[in-house]
Amino acid sequence: MKKNLLISTIGVNKNIFFSLKYVVEEKNISDAIYLVSSNPTSLKTYEAIYQFNKNNQISTDKIDILYPDQIEYILKSLDESNIKELVKKIKEEKGKVYLDYTYGTKAMAAGVFHYMVSENLVDDAIYVTGSRDVVTGVVVDNYQGVSFVTRRMLTKKYIDDLNNQLINFNFDQALSILKNIFTLESYKSSLLKNLIVYYQKFIQGDFIILEDKKIDDLIFNFPKLNKDGLKENNILISEYKRLKKLLKKDENYCLEVIMFEIKYLHDITKIYFKRGDYPATLALFVSFLDKYLIFLMISKEIKDENLIFLADKVNFYLKDKKEKEDKLIPSSVGYKLQVLDKVFKNKFVDFKELIDKRNNSLFGHGFYFPNKSDGKKAMMMLEKIKKDLGLKTNYDDYFFYYPQSEIVSIIS
Repeated sequence: MKKNLLISTIGVNKNIFFSLKYVVEEKNISDAIYLVSSNPTSLKTYEAIYQFNKNNQISTDKIDILYPDQIEYILKSLDESNIKELVKKIKEEKGKVYLDYTYGTKAMAAGVFHYMVSENLVDDAIYVTGSRDVVTGVVVDNYQGVSFVTRRMLTKKYIDDLNNQLINFNFDQALSILKNIFTLESYKSSLLKNLIVYYQKFIQGDFIILEDKKIDDLIFNFPKLNKDGLKENNILISEYKRLKKLLKKDENYCLEVIMFEIKYLHDITKIYFKRGDYPATLALFVSFLDKYLIFLMISKEIKDENLIFLADKVNFYLKDKKEKEDKLIPSSVGYKLQVLDKVFKNKFVDFKELIDKRNNSLFGHGFYFPNKSDGKKAMMMLEKIKKDLGLKTNYDDYFFYYPQSEIVSIIS
């Protein structure tokens, strides 16, 4: 049986023990923490529920609230308690966290409710009602817990966060938010999860295809998505995979394969720049530059006696003269620039600074940390190459389609 945690206030009324007992039994509580003021009646009620819980092997503790009418003090007391650690433990064991805010002062109820919801620590909030005493108005019988899922209160905030993470290409974070606020067993959230994983894999170089039916279902459930964009992604990826296989027999498809890789690396470089990951931005830019140089060498039929072109690898290789047997090693960006400089005088001067910085960075052989200025220079050079190749982007200055505006809403 799952372990469930109860956080509850305790007031001064002498009859609330049976209400507290009802919640413990109703929700299969394994651990309980009570907010208790220094009022003698509250302390007596806590001792009664403590003994009942102990007899039923329920771990029980309390948070002393010395100033039950001061919300700031109540919030401070909660923050200094072990509630967060206990909630984390319960969540790890797939249990639920309940908040019963029925009793105590209005400040205690408001304080604990605010804290638990804003810190995203509670699953369901409970208010106990039932038959009331006609004089005091206190519930004395037929106890019923009126509960609601608290995450609904934060839906707008979470959806805004989810859209923001998608727009900024933070797919790992988007997936984490999705898991926290939606039931993944539902078809809509399952569809959205598949879309996020699709992009998560795409920027990692794992080119998967979204089935046409999945795309149709995504558009039906999230109409702000671009159907043509998703299908165009599929076409580009499928064609790239097909041509890569053909390269083993026919090198005439090299330029088309390289062009896909140029467009892909263009997008990924921009994505990492937008994320603020400048070391990765610079490393990816140099990979993009390398593909551009290969494209020029093939399309302009530029030769070098030390180079051998391997079509299936889509790269030029050097013979390592230090080896007794001829060993092929991939030609560097620097060597390709030397070859091309003989044909295009001073065309590539602006690239050399970025290459040196990349080589001296964590992705090369040094400990240099590329910064935002380096990232901006890489973006300038990216645009320069794109212009030189006469390429025009399709979707918000990207070659592939990504969600670049909100796709999830409260009503979607």
